[in-house]
Amino acid sequence: MKILIVGGGVFGLSTALSLQRRGHSVTVFDRLPAPAEDAASTDISKVRLALASIEAFKSQWNPDAERRLGRALYVESGCLFATRTSEMNAFERESFETLALGGVRVEKVQRERVAQLMGLFPEGMLSRTSLLNASAGFAYSGLTIEYVALRAQEAGVKFVCGGNAGTFAAFVYSPSNGNTVVGIKTMDGAVHHANRVIVAAGSWTPSLVPQLRGFYGFPVSDLTGELKVANHGPGFKSSFHLDTRPASRVSQPAKSVVTPTAIPKLAVAMYRKVLAHAFPETNQLDITRTRLCWYCESWDGNFFIDAVTGMSNCFVATGGSGHGFKFAPVLGDVIADIVEGKPSDFRELFQWREKPVGV
Repeated sequence: MKILIVGGGVFGLSTALSLQRRGHSVTVFDRLPAPAEDAASTDISKVRLALASIEAFKSQWNPDAERRLGRALYVESGCLFATRTSEMNAFERESFETLALGGVRVEKVQRERVAQLMGLFPEGMLSRTSLLNASAGFAYSGLTIEYVALRAQEAGVKFVCGGNAGTFAAFVYSPSNGNTVVGIKTMDGAVHHANRVIVAAGSWTPSLVPQLRGFYGFPVSDLTGELKVANHGPGFKSSFHLDTRPASRVSQPAKSVVTPTAIPKLAVAMYRKVLAHAFPETNQLDITRTRLCWYCESWDGNFFIDAVTGMSNCFVATGGSGHGFKFAPVLGDVIADIVEGKPSDFRELFQWREKPVGV
């Protein structure tokens, strides 16, 4: 089967690798080479996928990447959960119970040990004990994308990246059935036919698949030495940026309309309150710049991996933003199973669904 994938991020590349290995002829289109400079955030839930991914990183991908690229992709740094309250809420308890079922040992760490490891915290900031998951870690985003792209190329995946030739322009529909997708057209005017088209364009996905509008994302910022503090929760509606189409030049991304201090007063007050409690020494510092981040996340926290409603032969694989990336070693097979129509534990969880009224 000939399959076209629009998007060279982690969703697209991992899917390309899996489908090519299964005997399909796969071509990836992206307007930028991998790793793309304007991908969604790849900051460093889905416990089953995460545990399987960590194991694959450690046992398979890390040794191979060290041989090929001279560096491991995944670093087992551990993760410390330190709170002011001594009791976990129901969601936290269920999360740790699920980790335990997966064989992950979470140990209690006394407050004095936390202070020894991380420095002193303000009085009353920490409870007597914190929780340490020593098996947690992070993956180097750009290096991992480079690695997956390399393996996909070796497996036979074709790439059309950069310029008008790699930039999606429109879907191509069957002349006899206006809902059946038979390929894509790129900005250079070329038409590429296929049996299946998979849109895995991250935060640009709503621009290509209007049925998903509401998910957005900014390009990844360069390291500047500034302290980045973010609130990943209910956001503010922007009245000055409703155009989600890709910018014409990476050097002038669409987010350039945002002024250096374009942040609601309520958000400033919230940040200051948090900083005053957690890191009081930083609360006297000025805000150097702000970003209103557009994440390609779903309203219920689950991915969208399914056929697009109302469009035959067209699939979407998106909704991960900073949380899809850690599943790179196993995500491709999950998506490939769904595209091929095979039984999958994740089909129902990630199926196409409409947002309930009032949510």
